[in-house]
Amino acid sequence: MRDFDKTQEQLINELVQMRQRIAEKNQMMVSLSHTVSEQKEEYICVASAGE
Repeated sequence: MRDFDKTQEQLINELVQMRQRIAEKNQMMVSLSHTVSEQKEEYICVASAGE
């Protein structure tokens, strides 16, 4: 269905859903970034211990 054929309520609902998905994706990216940082720190510790 084209946007022009949708009601204002339908468009608002779609917008709300999109914002929710964006928020979820952002949270996943933050979580992934923390995981990568933790793994990097662990790698540095292990690499330093081997010297």
